[in-house]
Amino acid sequence: MKNKYCLLFLAVAILFSLASCQPADTPARDTDTTVAQEATAETTAAETVPAETAPETTAPVLDGSFSTPDYEVKVVDGKCYLNFTDGNEAETNSDSSNGGNMSMINVNFIRFDSLAEMKQKLVNNDLTDEQKNIVKSKFTLSENGFEICNVQELIQPAVPAGISMSSVFLYGDNYTFDFIENVANPKLSALMTFGNTGKWERNLNQWMEIIEKNQLDSHETDTVDGIITETYVYTTSSAQLKRVFLTIPGEDGQAATHIMIKYILQADSNLLTVSDTVPAEIFVFGEKNGIPFDYLIHGLTEAPTVEWLSSFSIAPYVDNSDHVVS
Repeated sequence: MKNKYCLLFLAVAILFSLASCQPADTPARDTDTTVAQEATAETTAAETVPAETAPETTAPVLDGSFSTPDYEVKVVDGKCYLNFTDGNEAETNSDSSNGGNMSMINVNFIRFDSLAEMKQKLVNNDLTDEQKNIVKSKFTLSENGFEICNVQELIQPAVPAGISMSSVFLYGDNYTFDFIENVANPKLSALMTFGNTGKWERNLNQWMEIIEKNQLDSHETDTVDGIITETYVYTTSSAQLKRVFLTIPGEDGQAATHIMIKYILQADSNLLTVSDTVPAEIFVFGEKNGIPFDYLIHGLTEAPTVEWLSSFSIAPYVDNSDHVVS
């Protein structure tokens, strides 16, 4: 009889032990659970995720997918692909007498006046037949469809005051910007691209090769507005040029901005503007939030400052329109 009570007591103890361990066998991890909550082992499941902090609804994931009557955009492995409902084959009839446009054969981009227009026309199926055929004939086609940019994660330029965007050019998953300054300097123009990793290093190597292949007149190191500059003056078969290299340190953990300023000191051609203070062109290379970007600037009429040059950057595009991606 004593053995029976012992066995009964042991069985009850085992069951109680299993019941007390049950909270450790947690369900699938909730994506909203924080690392700090997971680290609190002594807290019960109800205490770990307070009811008052748990969201009642989950916000939709804006991953770039949407559909229109003419095409669908889907996301595969983080990239967006467009597929037409009537097939991805390009139209072959470009006869202008039938409403076609022969010029589109040599165009590999779609031009828009702004990012807002680009997004609106893509999402709302407002592309023209010619623009859709440019997608079919010029954009990169993979087994998943035509590569296209993510309209929910667009990048916009950040430029000094007085410079305005004039065009956006869509090349598929890539797009570039043109700028003008129509107030103080109507001759100024700029081109901005982004996402080209290693472009500064490649260009720097090319510029140094050009300098080395020609007659080096001088090489000096100086300081301008607290920034160290390195200046090369060299002579080619048709001109004397000056290239100034400087690096502006990044702020708040961002990467540094590299700049090359080119001057034409002497030239055989009268079509070139000669000046030792006003640059012929400027290259600005930077990186923000892990995204590389670059600007090519022409047409300046006065010497730029370091502050002005450091104003070229990028930012996430904020859509203030009312339309909804479906």
